[in-house]
Amino acid sequence: MTGKRDLIDSIKRSSWFISLNNFRRLFYESVLFDFLVQPQAELLEKFPGALVIDNTNLCNAKCSWCPNDTIPGDKGIMDKELFQSIVKDYSQFGGIVRFGTFGEPLLDPEFINKVDYVRKFPSIYKMELITNGLALNEKIADKLIECKVDTEISLDELDKEIFEEIKGVSFDKTWENIVKLLNKNDIAERPIEINIRIKTSTNEESIRNNPLFKELLHVNCTVELNPISAMDSLSNWGGKFDKNAYLSNNNNLSLHRTYKNYNFKNQAPCHQLWKWMVINWDGRVVLCCTDIYTNVVLGDLKKEKIEEVWQGPVFSKARKEFKSRNGRKNGICKSCDLHLGWQYLKLYYNQSNSRIRDGKRFIS
Repeated sequence: MTGKRDLIDSIKRSSWFISLNNFRRLFYESVLFDFLVQPQAELLEKFPGALVIDNTNLCNAKCSWCPNDTIPGDKGIMDKELFQSIVKDYSQFGGIVRFGTFGEPLLDPEFINKVDYVRKFPSIYKMELITNGLALNEKIADKLIECKVDTEISLDELDKEIFEEIKGVSFDKTWENIVKLLNKNDIAERPIEINIRIKTSTNEESIRNNPLFKELLHVNCTVELNPISAMDSLSNWGGKFDKNAYLSNNNNLSLHRTYKNYNFKNQAPCHQLWKWMVINWDGRVVLCCTDIYTNVVLGDLKKEKIEEVWQGPVFSKARKEFKSRNGRKNGICKSCDLHLGWQYLKLYYNQSNSRIRDGKRFIS
């Protein structure tokens, strides 16, 4: 089995396979296939199918690849009145509400109450959370399951020493919290979807042989394993983080490039401009989930409605430029390595697309 995995890994890392995969994406994301996604994109241009609400930009971790501690300006927590105003406005059309992008959403003391408020609106058919798990106590775990909040946990490492070195928080406490959530979810009448994301700096084989990894394969969750040596797991945050320097300084890595190298050349419309609206804790709307420094402000939901911002001149201009394949010439888009073509919208908005229900428990 190990020999087969090694063979597959070596094929994926080969220059001819990467070139072939990049050609496939180039062809698939060309104007020839725009007709496949155009109707969905036009629908999403009227109103966002999802909101990413950064209910706080505070974080309790110090991940070595995250620039959170260098965010300029104030840090804070979205007040209850603003949050409720945004959610109520969004409920007229409805869709998905996702908690977290630049901070740790569970540091918000009103998080549970905010989840309860979203639940009042049937038009909002799905809630999602991205968390590092450190503040994931039993009360929050019960609420996530009760309110069907699908949860993604950025665990990142299974080796305790490496985990605490690169994240600056307790591995034991984080793992304890994750296990409690998984155990509760396993006996729940209606379990939620839980994805454990591991972007390890160790080799993939050592992770697969880790007893904790094997535990995860026997509970109701998916495991997403992406070694950072592939240079795909880390974002350069719109060119604001020197990923190459960070990876080069890690002597344990044998670096190889895969799809993010192609992303710099990809001129297809970026799915971020149609996928969701990203809202800072203070109500300002930014271009996308890589704009951690708030370089491009599209509007302010303390003063404007969601529809006004979403259909406003800045968003409309950016989408128009991307449709003409000229969207990557300026600003943070020029240096971003997270760029994915708008064909990927079809994956996110397929409500029946569940990795767990499809039986796919391990993603590599």
